[in-house]
Amino acid sequence: MSRPSLDVIWQRDRSRPRYRRPDGTIHSFVDRKPREYEWICALLGGFALRHHADDRFTVQAPAPIVVLEGDAYDAAQVRRYLRRLALSTGPVGLLHIGDEFRRADLSVYDDAAFVYRNYWRPAMQAHSQCRYLPLGVNCPLDLFSPRAFADRRYLWSFAGQHKGSRERMIETVAGRSDGYLVVNDDFNSGLSKTAYAQLLADTKVVLCPRGFAATESYRVYEALEAGAVPLVEDDGGATLWREHVAPRSAWRALTGGPSYWFDLARRSRRPSYWRSAYGPDVPFPRIYRWENVSDVLDRLDLSSLAPALEAWWTAYKSTLRSQLFADIQRHRPSNRPTRL
Repeated sequence: MSRPSLDVIWQRDRSRPRYRRPDGTIHSFVDRKPREYEWICALLGGFALRHHADDRFTVQAPAPIVVLEGDAYDAAQVRRYLRRLALSTGPVGLLHIGDEFRRADLSVYDDAAFVYRNYWRPAMQAHSQCRYLPLGVNCPLDLFSPRAFADRRYLWSFAGQHKGSRERMIETVAGRSDGYLVVNDDFNSGLSKTAYAQLLADTKVVLCPRGFAATESYRVYEALEAGAVPLVEDDGGATLWREHVAPRSAWRALTGGPSYWFDLARRSRRPSYWRSAYGPDVPFPRIYRWENVSDVLDRLDLSSLAPALEAWWTAYKSTLRSQLFADIQRHRPSNRPTRL
């Protein structure tokens, strides 16, 4: 059975350094796609995709879905564009990616039939047609070939930059002999994507500190695709006290002084990022302070956690693809010819 066709219009954030050559000119779409390109294509795998590189809000196509990147857009321009598309072809769906600083003007959602966006933020709850979209991977999906969990060499691994909360994490795990640690100078240095995917496939628990500007990072989903367990940093939540059950963590809290206790109290009043995004039953383990990482690692019941997490992620992706497919099909015009 042939797949229905779908036009995807890409609106990149051309202000991002990754799209600019040293002479100031802009890379073509063919040369430099958004990092989420392959992930989105996989989620839209139920369609035969026709891609349109635009960046200037001018391209029209029959019953398209628009991928909007970043937060530097002119909201009025985007809204006029979505209205123009809707008048020509019917309701338009929007995928909003790359708002990691959570400062984009979300009024543009009012002119979309439905919206999927990565980087959960409270303001999206004001738009009933908006769903959360996992950030996805920054590696080609065909690089991931999970090994049997029991055969993996490393209990834990981390490959990434030395910054922010990662400093404490790196200091804590550097003395352990049961993992693999690679520290990069910047985002594009370090292991090749092939070597990185192989490392994850040989790891049981991937340490996932927060990203540059957001709690979420590609590393979480790369770990899941590799069949590993992501240990994710969280912003808050009432369950953070559980991290201090082990004797060493409890002693660290008791002797941490006022600043430690103030941080615990402040973060316990915040909502958990991951529970906000995925609901109360989010299955992957979370950590709040990386100096407790050894205690957390030693307490994980990986024999039950790993298969449960693999089943959850497989089911979650299947449901997400089905929801996205249904939303697109529901808002498409009838089979009558469409004129632009």
